[in-house]
Amino acid sequence: QPKNNGVFGAFSLSAIARRFRDQSEIVQTQVNPEDVYYCTEILKLFRSGVLLLDEVDLILHPLKSELNWPIGLKDPIDYSRSKLGIGLRWDIQWHLLDAVFYYTHRKMSVEFKDSREAISILENMSSVIQQGIANKYMQYTPHLVLLNRSFYH
Repeated sequence: QPKNNGVFGAFSLSAIARRFRDQSEIVQTQVNPEDVYYCTEILKLFRSGVLLLDEVDLILHPLKSELNWPIGLKDPIDYSRSKLGIGLRWDIQWHLLDAVFYYTHRKMSVEFKDSREAISILENMSSVIQQGIANKYMQYTPHLVLLNRSFYH
């Protein structure tokens, strides 16, 4: 019968976890309340912020990133294949960027130039961006920036 060791008492631990538990020690430290305040404010920013990642090829590389070590059954990724070959999943980022850059250049980088629906959507988004810039909810230079979070809809 396992010995009751506080938090770990109800669990069956692997050898590595038992070694970690046995080597760990509780240390009481003095903490500056101002430091705690700033740490919580930073965590609030992380929860409410948005992150745009560059170098996604490195982040998603199967040998260079910890994001690609799945556990469990392998399921196909949504929209990764279509009847025509490569699926929409691998092109979606260009559509999202087109939504922003169409406002400035009035041209698309994807193969939907003949689609009235795509052009209509991009024109609607461009008019919303124009309205945001006119009302000072968005900034145009040096690049497009959302200035008023309530305008994001």
